[in-house]
Amino acid sequence: MNPSAGPAAKLSAADRLNLAVLALAGTATITGLADQHDVSRKFVYQQANKASTALAKVFASSAPDDEVLFELPVTKTWLRQLTLGFTLIGHGSYRGRTS
Repeated sequence: MNPSAGPAAKLSAADRLNLAVLALAGTATITGLADQHDVSRKFVYQQANKASTALAKVFASSAPDDEVLFELPVTKTWLRQLTLGFTLIGHGSYRGRTS
């Protein structure tokens, strides 16, 4: 690092991350965080934007809604178990009679 660089340039990656998390959490004001770390409010907003963008990218679904997630092999045994389960869960008749 350049010794004549400003305080923002001297912050480590971990410090920048911590600053962004604090800004996103809203536990302190942007002005307060900027004063505490001796950086500009613009810098704090930039770090918060970077963190927000990264979070949005991580939590965005990459699979389209119509993509097949898994396949289920359906056998006669499986169908019998499913029917029995539905009957027991729904308290219904096996033959579909109500009385």
